[in-house]
Amino acid sequence: MGTIHSCHAAIGYRSPRDRERCESCANVRVISQGGPWPQRECGLYGFWTSTMAVCDKYAPKAANGRASDATAVSTASCDDDVTLVAD
Repeated sequence: MGTIHSCHAAIGYRSPRDRERCESCANVRVISQGGPWPQRECGLYGFWTSTMAVCDKYAPKAANGRASDATAVSTASCDDDVTLVAD
């Protein structure tokens, strides 16, 4: 057994701050700085989102804070491809 760092590296471990999440998505906008945490809105679908949430349309921010060139930004709406199913 090695150090925690070497074990993490061996298994490809990523901490929550290193994973894909709305906070680091190019499609999410900060709409309010009021209160202890900023409020975020999904620029694709228009709803508020939390920091650690993520969806299939995640687009990582480039160094300048915008969508990276390698990621296409969707202009879909929830009505385009989402079907709600009752339990």
